[in-house]
Amino acid sequence: MKMKKYLLLFGMIVILWGCTPNNDIMLDQNTSYQIPEEYKVVTTTQNDIEMYRSFFVNKEENFMVLYKLLSSSNHLIFIGIGYNTSFEKIKKEILLQSENKNILQKSIQNNSFTISFNRDSLTTITHYLRVLDSGNKYLFSVLNKGKTEDSTFIKQYIENQILIN
Repeated sequence: MKMKKYLLLFGMIVILWGCTPNNDIMLDQNTSYQIPEEYKVVTTTQNDIEMYRSFFVNKEENFMVLYKLLSSSNHLIFIGIGYNTSFEKIKKEILLQSENKNILQKSIQNNSFTISFNRDSLTTITHYLRVLDSGNKYLFSVLNKGKTEDSTFIKQYIENQILIN
């Protein structure tokens, strides 16, 4: 009788464990982005799409498609995926958008590019562009009001959350 109770309890735990929400966003077959605890995936609206498109100078060419939008009390993280484009083209577009802005941080490495600047007097934007081993290009754009995010934020909430499966 006790054994049945333990088996029933074990079975319920397994079922409940299987029902917990997945906190990963698949980026490609072998790579995922683990959503930080204080963020949640939100349904995008037309306003969100327009805001995302405002990050680019060339509004006609849709080479970075909004893939997912994450929200927390302080930030929006837009995750875009590049189609039929190159790392250099995306980087150039971001640099064009940052012209005549107060650049707070800029870093270029082999397969990633980070830039932060004041979008206006109230808002800061940080872009983190990353090319995965598969060649897929992802742009993480963090929009926040007031506080400027530094490289520590990008490392903790973006870079370290990209997991190779």
